[in-house]
Amino acid sequence: MSSITNNNYAHLRIFNDGLLLDLCIEPSSYFGKLFPSLPLGAIIKLGSIRDLKAKGLIKSETIFCYELEYKRYSISDLGKKLFMEYKNDCSK
Repeated sequence: MSSITNNNYAHLRIFNDGLLLDLCIEPSSYFGKLFPSLPLGAIIKLGSIRDLKAKGLIKSETIFCYELEYKRYSISDLGKKLFMEYKNDCSK
């Protein structure tokens, strides 16, 4: 996966540390807003989510909160594997 950027790895690290990102997809005053479970999640933009999702490094699931529909993004098994390989390569 040579198309993984340094930003992708930085975002994977945050996801690997337990970040969950909720994106409101219900037409409301929250539509299109991201709600991170960790403060560092605020640095991740929609374009980065798109790239990570397209590469299979994060996964999504639909959740409901206060009757509003959200997509919840978390690291995928492939993302964990790639991050651990990258982390091990950097420690050598």
